[in-house]
Amino acid sequence: MEKYRLSELNEKLYEAVKRITYEALGEVATKYGSGYEDGDRPTKRDMAYHNLQHSWHVKSVAERLAGQYGLNAFDARLAAMIAAAHDVEHEPTADASAELRSAEWLVWRMHVAGFNDEDKEIACLAIEGTTPLLGTDGAFAGQRYSSMRFPNERAETIARCVAAADMSAAYSAHGPKAAHDLFKERAGLGAHERPATLEGLEEFQSGQITFLERLEPVYPGVDQLLGGLKEQGMRYHTFLLQELRASRITSWAEIERLDAEYAAGWSTER
Repeated sequence: MEKYRLSELNEKLYEAVKRITYEALGEVATKYGSGYEDGDRPTKRDMAYHNLQHSWHVKSVAERLAGQYGLNAFDARLAAMIAAAHDVEHEPTADASAELRSAEWLVWRMHVAGFNDEDKEIACLAIEGTTPLLGTDGAFAGQRYSSMRFPNERAETIARCVAAADMSAAYSAHGPKAAHDLFKERAGLGAHERPATLEGLEEFQSGQITFLERLEPVYPGVDQLLGGLKEQGMRYHTFLLQELRASRITSWAEIERLDAEYAAGWSTER
């Protein structure tokens, strides 16, 4: 197996990791938007969920999980770089999935920067591992990571960091907003647009509860690493579903208000 000398690592690859990480984030922002209210508008497609906010979050959490899982400083930054690039291409082609196209984007830059074959393979596997899998009911059933085989523990751990980080918004205080951004994206809306009606939201809310129920067995312990908000998130989504069925929520503005309250410290005692 090809190895790096320490001097090469410090002088060359650390800088390359940093440069490629921020190039990937810039690529996402340019293509799909920042997701922030005052952010630049994309030149390709305004995406409500798969934008810079999402990629930055996944990058940050992957690096944090790497530390929790005992990876060294270089591998933590490698995981963060892969996470930053995992959605640089969001459109599949007839010949390649979006994940494969994102992996190709990253691996070429790694090749030019002088990364070894092992690290390039890890990047490919980790991005492939973020591919979502759906059950027979059409709801989330996991990611490809959980059924993949890896050449060694290092590769598996880095891939776990990236795949878990990709799902980790669900565990955060901003999880409900992220979920509703995904709902908007599926409806063809951009980050700064609102749905005209709440059609389809009840079914989506029910799916979010199923999603959270299925997520923990895939990545046991991640909830506690990220703040332990999974159960609270399930209660919140259940509350929203009940309110929608009772017609006590009638506009998207109310959804936004409740999501903001949740992020600030929501309680079911109301």
